[in-house]
Amino acid sequence: MNFSDIPRWIKEEGIDVALIQVSKPNADGFCNLGLSVDVVQTLIKEATVVIAEVNSNLPCTSGETLVHASLIDCFVPSDRPVTTIPKSQPATSEIPCCSK
Repeated sequence: MNFSDIPRWIKEEGIDVALIQVSKPNADGFCNLGLSVDVVQTLIKEATVVIAEVNSNLPCTSGETLVHASLIDCFVPSDRPVTTIPKSQPATSEIPCCSK
């Protein structure tokens, strides 16, 4: 499936529950989606129930990253570190050649 097809798939499948991660709500009641600005807005709109892990370590980002707390059905507090991929060097192994 192409990444751009995921929102259509979400709508067609009738998603019941969305599990998302957000920042704590700001003074206006908006949570930030942080690094998840891909298909999460579609999940929130289409799901019957939205459960949000409110992670105090989630960075606030710009763009269409805000979701109002009124759209979230259940909040679960969390202080766990945000998942990261360790920096590494690309593999340099040689590809074996076919011999005749």
